[in-house]
Amino acid sequence: MITERELSFILLRAGVTVPEEYLLDLLPHAQAVLQNLDRLNDTTVNSSEEPAVVFDPTAGPKL
Repeated sequence: MITERELSFILLRAGVTVPEEYLLDLLPHAQAVLQNLDRLNDTTVNSSEEPAVVFDPTAGPKL
């Protein structure tokens, strides 16, 4: 199982900024997050021009 610190480091290296209070919420989904990052890396033409992604928990559908 991946730790909170490892997930934070991986996301940071990928250019994704996630507030610390949401990292614990992402831990159960770490495998899916990593698979999506791998897929993103596979489709990226020039990684030096990749925009940073900021996690916004308020974005998306409202329940």
